[in-house]
Amino acid sequence: MLDIECRQMLEILREKHIDMLEELKADSRNTRLIVETGFVKDICEDIEFLDNLQLKYRRGRYFNLVLRNCMEQLIILSFLKEESREKEDIFEDYLGMNIDNNSIEEEKDKFKALKMLGGERSSSYKNKFYKMAERFEDVEDETSVYKLYGILADDCHNSYYHDITKEITGDNDYDEKSTSAIMIFLLTKLYEIIERD
Repeated sequence: MLDIECRQMLEILREKHIDMLEELKADSRNTRLIVETGFVKDICEDIEFLDNLQLKYRRGRYFNLVLRNCMEQLIILSFLKEESREKEDIFEDYLGMNIDNNSIEEEKDKFKALKMLGGERSSSYKNKFYKMAERFEDVEDETSVYKLYGILADDCHNSYYHDITKEITGDNDYDEKSTSAIMIFLLTKLYEIIERD
């Protein structure tokens, strides 16, 4: 399914991931490198997962759910890299090294405890994607990561509605060209973020 540009970019990122793993062997406590390596691995795996979907599962909503998550992760990674210029411990914070374990253990509400371990684990920032994206790009630019994330998020929030209307009208749900364009944008941005100091 992947077009030639996507395959080439994916291969470049796979090679980059191997290099990053080698760097980690020499510097295993480098939290920035740990986080970046994880992002590259997971996003590449997500794209490979989409590439391997059987034809019967090639529905736009499945692709968009995964791609939306990847775009969200790009925002987080870009934000972390930008923020690290001023806050050296931001990657440690992302990894939850500032979590108050006593508070979590004392929390009776399991949902609240899970939130404390997940989205509320950071003491340096909150996952407010518009504000995070503002740190590294013009969020109103039509070619911004945030704009594409917003489009995909809206599509995901309304995915069943779109699916129902496509069933009624008989439209083909899967637009391979659009999906490929999103994938190459995503992979290229990931590479740019990793290469940026």
